[in-house]
Amino acid sequence: MSRIGKKPIAIPEGVQLHIAGQQVTAESGQKKLSAMLPPQLELKQDAQKLEVALRTGQDAAARRYWGLGRSLIANLVEGVSRGFSKSLELQGVGYRAQLQGKNLKLSLGYSKDVLFPVPEGIAIRCPTATE
Repeated sequence: MSRIGKKPIAIPEGVQLHIAGQQVTAESGQKKLSAMLPPQLELKQDAQKLEVALRTGQDAAARRYWGLGRSLIANLVEGVSRGFSKSLELQGVGYRAQLQGKNLKLSLGYSKDVLFPVPEGIAIRCPTATE
């Protein structure tokens, strides 16, 4: 039994899920993400939660997709509601980061600074020189 697959997915206020066969689409405002689920899974949707279950008559090999399907849908919901973020900290003497226009300037101990162009759709903040 999948411990991850058993957990229901809470759907926050303002997030809409559209289920068409095995295609799941999550929308919130301008954000829209979608994923295709394995055919061994079925979805049960209530007002504010969604449960992922195995179709009846599935063998043990199909159970490995249960947790995967739940994680895919949970990531869709998180992506359209809060978005994804990653915080990094530079550790070491002289290691620094700062924004210069649309580039991230990294001082990493090389003879010259590394300029990293920020891709479209990604926001980078440098609250301090090491964050």
